[in-house]
Amino acid sequence: MPAGVDGMAGEQAGAPRAREIAALIACLAAGIALNLRAIGGEAAWCDEALTAACHPADSLAAYLACAFERDPTIRLAPLYHLVQYNWSALFGGSLLSLRALSVTLSALAMLQLYAFARQIASPAVARLAILIASASVFQVYFAQEVRVYALLNLVALCAMAAFRAAARGGSGRALAWNALLNAMLLLTHSFAVLLVATQGILIALGLAPRRRALRWLGVHLLLGAAYPFWLWAIGYDFGGQTLAYNDRPAGMPELGVAALQFAGGRFSKWNPAPGLPGGINLEWVLLALAGALVAWGLWARSRRPDAWILLAWMVLPVLLLFAAAYVWRPCFFPRYVLFCAAPLALMLALALCAIPRAALRRVALAALLGLMLWQNLAFQRPFRPDYTAAARIVEAQTSDHAVVLAMKPFNYIAAEYAFRNAPVTVERHYGMRETVAAAIAHARAGTAVWAVFHQWDDPGAFEDPVAGAGLIARRTTLGGAPPLDLYEIRRP
Repeated sequence: MPAGVDGMAGEQAGAPRAREIAALIACLAAGIALNLRAIGGEAAWCDEALTAACHPADSLAAYLACAFERDPTIRLAPLYHLVQYNWSALFGGSLLSLRALSVTLSALAMLQLYAFARQIASPAVARLAILIASASVFQVYFAQEVRVYALLNLVALCAMAAFRAAARGGSGRALAWNALLNAMLLLTHSFAVLLVATQGILIALGLAPRRRALRWLGVHLLLGAAYPFWLWAIGYDFGGQTLAYNDRPAGMPELGVAALQFAGGRFSKWNPAPGLPGGINLEWVLLALAGALVAWGLWARSRRPDAWILLAWMVLPVLLLFAAAYVWRPCFFPRYVLFCAAPLALMLALALCAIPRAALRRVALAALLGLMLWQNLAFQRPFRPDYTAAARIVEAQTSDHAVVLAMKPFNYIAAEYAFRNAPVTVERHYGMRETVAAAIAHARAGTAVWAVFHQWDDPGAFEDPVAGAGLIARRTTLGGAPPLDLYEIRRP
């Protein structure tokens, strides 16, 4: 085997254990530092505010009742919310505390990624996988998210490790762990079923010998048969309570954006160029380099089944979600299959370590990490719309009770949470005409009136009719990608 195929130059198989542990701690510390950067400046956006607003709660039952009422979809997959409540019982339910839960879960996921990579390759590959995953702006964004995704990553990594063991000759215990972890996946996020389906496709394609394949299929058919009973037990309205899984129809541009996200070039479908110095967006260069490395890694390791497991894990859930957006409803949100980013990090690490020349290997690694860190560290924070800054401005400039207008539930839920301690009333409106009419009526009545707009809203459609009514609409653009617009509406 050529030098460097399974490890960086100079590393011997019998490297001291203490040295390996020290290197692991250093890589984990770097990843945690990236995940913690600017975490205190991130406001809660709509999905986060749904359950963050339920803290503090007197009991688990009270918390779940609040959470399920605000977001009925999560009744189908409540595992994260059980974890979140118990974390808040120990460390409090502040937004910063809940973000710290996600950072902790992400750190545990990196440990599992290390263990998995070490099992199929080497400590050097495992360390590189952690660094690559941690440098990705996509990973950092969801490692701070007050939502299910950090836990989803962790459980998915554990489930795939158990699947590999069960398919490649593990004992009945490995199969039992695989089934248990797959059940946990389904209780973590509904679309985790796509990862279980990917495992089934690999089994059907002959990854495991016939007897083990039949055992795996038998156990998972039982798991699938039990799922309708779970829906019945929780009284889940599948038709009505899945309406949240609805977006604009996806096409090839959306698939390309997903590739940019998983490669670490961005954290959402919005082009990050306006938030980068000089508008220098290098995500396409990053995607090209990542694609070239994946192609090289597959060629160098084409005889190893693990390479094809990683490829299927990385690609199939994304394509299945894309297909579901056509045959069911528009639901192509890459965060639903966030677990596909971990195998990409591992494939990139394997490819780098398979480069036979040390100098070229170091150049490729420096280029990959440099591009990722540019997209990550150079981006102007915060990532999320800065409702917190909006609340500070309103509180500082309003001496009496004020009204804050928020258009659409998406905007209203986040504004309601951000302004929860301010002396204001947050009003929800469903269209621009309705919002304009409310702004004019409140201002003419002498009320201090503000309005917040975010995502898909046309500020001109608000400013022009307000000005036409003889009022002044002073606009302040706040942070976020896309940014948040705050208006103060007043009489001349």
